[in-house]
Amino acid sequence: MAAAKATYMIVWKKSSQVYSAASLETAVKTPVPKGCTPEDKRILFASYLPDEETLCVYPITEEEINKIQQELETKKNVEE
Repeated sequence: MAAAKATYMIVWKKSSQVYSAASLETAVKTPVPKGCTPEDKRILFASYLPDEETLCVYPITEEEINKIQQELETKKNVEE
């Protein structure tokens, strides 16, 4: 199987499974797994620095996630 682009990682407080997404929009839209709540969700940005051979992982802030959610809601309402 070919590798897929995984810029964002989605993790849940009550689950050891790591999910991935190529865009922040997709990461935000990821459904809640059974046994978890929306509050358990964490989105992380991952970037590899080839010159340093280092994987960097940064948390996405709640503010940024809320902004994307509002943009998606606005987009959905305009389309309807």
